[in-house]
Amino acid sequence: MVTGLGTWELANGRLSLGGLMLFLALPSRLYGPIRGMSGLGNTFYSSSSAADRITELLDQRPQVVETRTPRPLGRARGGTCDSATLRSAAEEGRPVCRKLVSAAAVAATDP
Repeated sequence: MVTGLGTWELANGRLSLGGLMLFLALPSRLYGPIRGMSGLGNTFYSSSSAADRITELLDQRPQVVETRTPRPLGRARGGTCDSATLRSAAEEGRPVCRKLVSAAAVAATDP
């Protein structure tokens, strides 16, 4: 429709060929920014809902509360871990190491 109207005006001498080319190129140059602006609403709403979720997360009270008198921890000590200990822990259903690095056992026994 735009092309037909422009051609009609060109044929009647009310529009030059350059004017017709400009008239045809202008809408294509405007569609991109207009589409980009129409997407801003979606971006704003999704950002707003994400901010609401973050606020809800930060407003939650912790589920694990520290006691007023925590037990003091002693100094950490190195230890040994052998296959019998791992086997008995696995049989009892306790968590065990999945990867055992033999270098760590050697380093623990070196003076």
